[in-house]
Amino acid sequence: MSTGATSTSGKETENLHGGRWAMLVAIIGAFAGAVAIGGCAAKGPSTFAVPAGEYVVAFESAREVLRNRRFPIERVDSEQGVLTTAAKPSSGFATPWDLDQTTVSQEFSDLVNQQNRRVRVTFENADGVPTLNRDGAIVGRVDVVVYRMQDYSLRPASRALLFSTRSTDPTLSAQGIYPQYEVPSQADSRLADRVARDIEREMATRQSVAAQSSATE
Repeated sequence: MSTGATSTSGKETENLHGGRWAMLVAIIGAFAGAVAIGGCAAKGPSTFAVPAGEYVVAFESAREVLRNRRFPIERVDSEQGVLTTAAKPSSGFATPWDLDQTTVSQEFSDLVNQQNRRVRVTFENADGVPTLNRDGAIVGRVDVVVYRMQDYSLRPASRALLFSTRSTDPTLSAQGIYPQYEVPSQADSRLADRVARDIEREMATRQSVAAQSSATE
């Protein structure tokens, strides 16, 4: 009797372990699939058309979209047709309220790296003339760059990151030079495209409101 019970228990344990391994493989497969799908997500143009006479509406729409996305506005130059933002940090999965990431791989990258994004919106004449004609047809372009923080003072421990230390250089510190610095990592064309589409929708909303106001007067 004991031999049969032991044999049955061994089979149950083997089946349990097998089930756990199968579940783990399924989870890894699903995650890999999500990354692959996200990495292959379609990217559209990060430009938008501004009809003649609608430059002011387009410029204000761009500024409103950046505000709604919580990007701190840094430069506002309507004469030159430039809008830029300061750095906006993100921690990927750890900040679920942040909607700047488009793919799972971007969420993971922002989680394991100290990264931020900067946005630049530029307006140019559709005919290519250098000097901006605010009354003519214009093309807006959105550029987003991901910046990553680097720290050459970090000395990772061989046992665990918890025991890592940092080196200091009093001479450089006295000169106001610190080991942390920011470098451009990559362009985020997917976010640039989404911002461009948001600007188009905001422009359409403002034009619709203006048309209704004119009709009621």
